[in-house]
Amino acid sequence: MSELKKIGFVCKEKGRLDKSLQRSISEAHISNSALRKAVFAGRITINGVVCRRPDFTVRPGDRIEGMVEEKGKRPAVTAPVIVYRDEFIIAVDKPAGLPTHKTSDPSRANLYDLLCSMLAEEKGMTERPSELRSELQPEKRPGLLHRLDAETSGLLLFTLRREMNASLAKQFEEHSIEKRYLALVSCSSRLPATWTCSDPILRAERKRNRYRTARPDEEAMSAVTHFRTVWQKDKVALIEARPVTGRPHQIRVHLSAGGTPIVGDTFYGKELNNRRDGNGRKEREEEAGRLMLHAYELVFEHPATGKRMTLRTEEPDFAEARSDKPKATGRKR
Repeated sequence: MSELKKIGFVCKEKGRLDKSLQRSISEAHISNSALRKAVFAGRITINGVVCRRPDFTVRPGDRIEGMVEEKGKRPAVTAPVIVYRDEFIIAVDKPAGLPTHKTSDPSRANLYDLLCSMLAEEKGMTERPSELRSELQPEKRPGLLHRLDAETSGLLLFTLRREMNASLAKQFEEHSIEKRYLALVSCSSRLPATWTCSDPILRAERKRNRYRTARPDEEAMSAVTHFRTVWQKDKVALIEARPVTGRPHQIRVHLSAGGTPIVGDTFYGKELNNRRDGNGRKEREEEAGRLMLHAYELVFEHPATGKRMTLRTEEPDFAEARSDKPKATGRKR
């Protein structure tokens, strides 16, 4: 987890804002990427004026202040929870905050390495995850065919034999695998029982790893998501999302574009989650601590037997923990 730390200093030489920040903020627990993120987020000021340009030229005497993310101690990572396993495939329940695969931070744990460690330990190996991957015979390495955002929790399916990859890859490509998610959303009006969003999606300009819905005159990726309201109370609702396509951040973008952002979504829902009433007060202050999106069901054809399978996880914590959750969800299957 991370928390914001206040910084402030006076520039001693002319140069780019981001370089000046890097020279002046030398703490090991504040990364260069965190400094640039603070600039883009509008958390850095020069002489009291917000600056969102990392390449802005600062001069000697300029006063730079702001709030930047300070890395805290990461929680201990345990072995993945196995939902289903046979000799051909394995399905695990990924916790929120754990990347599916390796990131640019080599010290950060990821689900794929944890799974490799688990499989290797079963064979008596004790080396580091990167070495375990190479020591496992290629046909015994887990096959990664789909992903979840680090912030999203839920079901991920891996193959345990290389010859199983083609069948599942084809099912994902043809959209014959059914994926269902549960999302806790912020809303300002009554939601319909069911609805579909088919807005195309494209990468957002000047925002790394962000996406948005496209305008009619723009070329974009087709994207279709079916939604169903499970329950709604006041300005919060639990919905089921079934993406037909598998675009990056698809559910998050579609919900945000419709004015119902996912609680805890700092990418696409910060402003909408913090709506203000006529007196300027926030209508609701989310204390989510995580993105309230969970992949709870996968329906697919077993790559070895051809049997149609349905795998589900337990109800996600965010739906059970909230005090404003109705006692009966009445979810229909």
